[in-house]
Amino acid sequence: MPRAAGDRITPMVQEPGPTWTLRGALASGWAAARESGRAIGLIQAIAIGLAVAFYASSQVQAWTLAIGEAKARGGPLAAFVAGFVAGGVLPEIARLVSRERTRFGSEALRETVFVGVVYGVVGLQVDAFYWLQSVWFGHGTDVATIAKKVAVDMLLAAPLVFVPFTVGMFLWRERRWRLSAVRELFSWSLYRDRVLSIQVMNWVVWIPVLCAVYALPLSLQFPLAALVEACWSLLLVVMARAPEPNPTPAAG
Repeated sequence: MPRAAGDRITPMVQEPGPTWTLRGALASGWAAARESGRAIGLIQAIAIGLAVAFYASSQVQAWTLAIGEAKARGGPLAAFVAGFVAGGVLPEIARLVSRERTRFGSEALRETVFVGVVYGVVGLQVDAFYWLQSVWFGHGTDVATIAKKVAVDMLLAAPLVFVPFTVGMFLWRERRWRLSAVRELFSWSLYRDRVLSIQVMNWVVWIPVLCAVYALPLSLQFPLAALVEACWSLLLVVMARAPEPNPTPAAG
């Protein structure tokens, strides 16, 4: 569920330098995507593989449709819980298992709840958006319908709603929830300095994934997106712990 991802991507980005350029912002997002290329490729392969398996195997189809039915019974609450777990809970579990975090204190609890709530709300947004897409473009899984849904998602919904909301919530927390900071959440400077770079990574990660998502029945679109978000959250923790190569000694 984008989508700050690389939505789920925790939107902590470098502050801009003294001169901002569109080319620099786009290059920053592309560089971040290239650094995570293997992880992104793995996640995309999982999503596409599941979509192919759905149509190739009756057993996979029966199993996944059961998941879709369970999600439908859970309604919006299920969407919120899925987002909360994928964005907030699973990364903290991974940090504890990998010993990046040795204890789960009150600060870690606050962080988990905050991030979980943000991604839970994004989950509600995405779930409603998938339903709207089915109303606008129908339930077809032909190439033209999938292309329309991916285009609207990646060119309108993600850059104008999902990513700005997520980035804005993190910024508002940075500003200690001051009401005077609310205007900044809707400013061009926020979009320019934080959203654009993240959106580039969003395009790299999610365009192939969404082709798989929208190739499935509506009941399975959100569950697959939530699974991808959970995998991405876990991989971010693993990548954060990856040792950096030893710097080359300076000559002389």
